[in-house]
Amino acid sequence: MNYLINTPELHTWHHVHPDYGPQDRNFGVAFSLWDWLFRTAYLPDHPPVRLSLKATN
Repeated sequence: MNYLINTPELHTWHHVHPDYGPQDRNFGVAFSLWDWLFRTAYLPDHPPVRLSLKATN
């Protein structure tokens, strides 16, 4: 399912803290297919250590 639909596992990595994982990954709102095609998908085999939200100016 992770290759077609944006699952909670994928979305969680979109909000990973900068010190604990790559930024600017898993953009798909409903479909993750685009992330896999454009190589922005990220889904390791473990959960993130810390989450954060980016502050906007």
